[in-house]
Amino acid sequence: MTMTVSDRAGRTVAVVSAGRAAVWVAEVGSVSAMVAVVAASAPRVELWAAGVVIVLASLAVVLPDTEAGLLTLLAYGGWWFADVRHPSAAAVLVAAVSALIFHLAIAHAAAAPPGAVTSLAVLRSVALDVAVVSLVTGAAEIVVSLMDDTHLHSPSFLIGVALVLIGLLPWAAATHGR
Repeated sequence: MTMTVSDRAGRTVAVVSAGRAAVWVAEVGSVSAMVAVVAASAPRVELWAAGVVIVLASLAVVLPDTEAGLLTLLAYGGWWFADVRHPSAAAVLVAAVSALIFHLAIAHAAAAPPGAVTSLAVLRSVALDVAVVSLVTGAAEIVVSLMDDTHLHSPSFLIGVALVLIGLLPWAAATHGR
């Protein structure tokens, strides 16, 4: 389903599709989650920093093929490190997944030509990739938390295996649909 917006001369101004709307929801929703997790995790939140992140994210949504997306992620990372002192594992996981979703949505919007229609099949594939990466990351976080709770120190071998598995995730995500 696609809706085309034209001016009075009949020139196409915008193309709105279910896929493009889903990408927009991912962009806006991920930034909202990123701001909310800092607000919930920080003892004193610098609201001007939230404003900077929101303005940069808005620019990235409107102009995805510029450096605004990168600046949004850098500003968010700086805000996180400046304000969040002792985050919970859940907060870190939500922040990481939200930043991943924002990055993927902006990169997808930047890679497509203006007015391109994103199919729902492509979005389902990307959503599955994000879900796999998020679940594996969450499982690794649970293992590390259990090791911390039992006062066991993670051996170098376990850390090496985890790094190799994390390094293989992009390959696994890229080849799962082939």
